[in-house]
Amino acid sequence: RLTAGETATVTFTFSERVTGFTKDDIDLTLANGTLGDLVPVGTDGKVWSATYTPNSGIESATNTIRVNLAGVLDAQGNAGTGTGSSGNFSIDTKRPEVTVAISEERLTAGEGATITITFSERVTGFTEDDIDLTLANGTLGDLEPVGTDGRVWRATFMPRPNTESANNTIRVNLAGVQDAQGNAGTGSGSSGNFSIDTKPLEVTVAISDRHLTAGETATVTVTFSERVTGFGTEDIQYDTSQGTLSALTAVGTDGKVWTATYTPRPDTESAFNRFHVNLDGVLDAQGNAGTGSVSSGNFSIDTRP
Repeated sequence: RLTAGETATVTFTFSERVTGFTKDDIDLTLANGTLGDLVPVGTDGKVWSATYTPNSGIESATNTIRVNLAGVLDAQGNAGTGTGSSGNFSIDTKRPEVTVAISEERLTAGEGATITITFSERVTGFTEDDIDLTLANGTLGDLEPVGTDGRVWRATFMPRPNTESANNTIRVNLAGVQDAQGNAGTGSGSSGNFSIDTKPLEVTVAISDRHLTAGETATVTVTFSERVTGFGTEDIQYDTSQGTLSALTAVGTDGKVWTATYTPRPDTESAFNRFHVNLDGVLDAQGNAGTGSVSSGNFSIDTRP
């Protein structure tokens, strides 16, 4: 049995001294490999040897090397007839191959994905150390075999928090993985690309005038760290007994900035006022919901004559 990287010595032994024996007399049609130069063994002209190298990427249980005797002569000039054949030998120079699949192409905060690693044949020596997460921006749970054939494994991948990355892959290094015949893999297999957005929404709330008097209004500007959906005036909390807020108006087309006009109520005197934006119902483009709330700076109102 020949595996990847192995060679074998082929010995040709005739019943008597011969002439005219060359590599042209050797039939490798059923051998799935190549033969090196013939080298005589001893001086009696009966024994020859050569190094046989199997082709790469071959998996074959039936292989033979044959010698055509028609062109071989003994010392009396008698030509041989027919052929001589080696015994059968097997070849497995096919190295393990791998595919890496991820169950989700887009991961958001709190989401995980199942990583399925499938080898072309049964393998040994495969561990978490063979998995490269350098470009993955996350962590992997314990490997679990799927079935009993030693080909398929899975684990749970969790993206890192506070991460925003459009390009992520998980790679499997094959150098330490072997098939049943001891062939070590080469190179690596990679998952398809997937994106991660576990970065929570951030928002700032600004008011254009910190001291409002009779007849004045102020512009309230709400600026998100990224495009959002689901944001409305119901997400803005303030003391309605002190003033009123107009409808929201989008600034630009990126869905990040919104403004509204605040009008203080007449006959009001208040030194402490703030706007609070509740993020729980606001979503970014990946569906991540905000958490908590953010406040504006303090502003005063004096509309009392």
